[in-house]
Amino acid sequence: GALAYYTDALLYIKSDKAVASIYNNLAATYMYQNDPVKASLMMHKSLEIKERMENIDPGQLSQGYNNLGSILIESNDTAGARLYLEKALAINLKQADSSGIAMNYFNLGNLYAKVKDYKKAEPLILKSYDIVVRHNYKDILSDAYRSLAKLYNNTGDYKKAYEFQLKYTEYKAAFLTSGMTEKLNLAQERFDAQQREQKDKQQ
Repeated sequence: GALAYYTDALLYIKSDKAVASIYNNLAATYMYQNDPVKASLMMHKSLEIKERMENIDPGQLSQGYNNLGSILIESNDTAGARLYLEKALAINLKQADSSGIAMNYFNLGNLYAKVKDYKKAEPLILKSYDIVVRHNYKDILSDAYRSLAKLYNNTGDYKKAYEFQLKYTEYKAAFLTSGMTEKLNLAQERFDAQQREQKDKQQ
């Protein structure tokens, strides 16, 4: 499996960049297996290497910090998660990386929501939502809808909870419809190509 492949690769790969990437992939694999403790260990190893590399892309560091923060949320390590998410946010603010900033605010908001500190959670998730809508970051939008619906449901603002749940449901339905249309168009193209091929053979 993936774990064996990545573990074996560590035995013969010496490049710091490649080794950091392998540890990152191991972290993702452990998260997929619902093991945030091992995932955080692997992500720490990846970041230790990246932090000592010269000319490291700041975006890679911020992404690593954000990923570790997300993992630590699942491990219920609130202080650790906040530390790394704020590190990621500081880099992304300096780099003016709006996509990264949106993701950092979103994760920080969810961190506070998880510990039921909704007064801190709401403005952070709304900041993320504002950036996401402004830049049309569709990969984060559905998560923002769902998080805001959950947050307002938990705070008893059922009108807003309903509004965001509706947005989330409509977005998911549109996404599924779009995906189905794409599949149907592809099937039609393949059928048309097959028909043309058969006609050519008959001529």
